[in-house]
Amino acid sequence: SLHDALPISATILRARDGPKEEYDEIAVPELPPSYRSLDNSAVLTFVNHTHMQGVVMQHGKLVHVSNHDNGKMTAEEHPPMNLGGHANGKKIRHGRSLKVQKWTNCYTRDETARRFLMGIGMSVEQYKKYGDDKKAAANLNAIVNDANQIYLTQLNIAVTLEKVIFAPTASARSEEHTSE
Repeated sequence: SLHDALPISATILRARDGPKEEYDEIAVPELPPSYRSLDNSAVLTFVNHTHMQGVVMQHGKLVHVSNHDNGKMTAEEHPPMNLGGHANGKKIRHGRSLKVQKWTNCYTRDETARRFLMGIGMSVEQYKKYGDDKKAAANLNAIVNDANQIYLTQLNIAVTLEKVIFAPTASARSEEHTSE
């Protein structure tokens, strides 16, 4: 088992309907459990009683696994990525598979696990996919737990959501703070 990326101590704000930027604070819902293997090769999060998602390291590659409400289980290997960049004014391209390796000497005492606190906002469109606060919170928890497999393996850092803002309706969006 592992800590939830969305702990009970987090603040969740739901935007109110209307033109003003006003929020109601809501309690963090009880979330389904997440599990991480001891060697950090897999993380699985139960989003609800019929849906599970996670990532598994298999032969040095990440595989995203999930089951859907219809009971169908899927496993999709992340394809190799082509990363490009510039060095000394020259364009470089090289292939890289998404292989997770421990990085060292990144920061002082990087052998000690750290927590990185983060805030996140969920758009109207994204919120509508889930339909309510509990489902939206459970999916954010699963997404960040999946990402933490890489952050913990490479940097020994766990991302933790400290503040979340939901915009459940289009009228709850403040035009001043919306960029599309």
